[in-house]
Amino acid sequence: MAKKRIPIVGPTKRPTKDEVLEARKAVGYSQTEAANVIRVSLRQWQNYESGESEMHPIFWRYFCQTFNLEP
Repeated sequence: MAKKRIPIVGPTKRPTKDEVLEARKAVGYSQTEAANVIRVSLRQWQNYESGESEMHPIFWRYFCQTFNLEP
């Protein structure tokens, strides 16, 4: 029997560093405050904004939904 596929709801792409920065600034949060929202370290958030790391789509969706932002 084949496994049933469950559709993914919400964004499935990783945000660019510019999108991460713009979203944080749109809500008026510091990097530390934004990192706390998705429960990552300050350094990890800084890596997202600098482009050293890419944010996982689930974190991106959670951050956007928290502040009613369009992903």
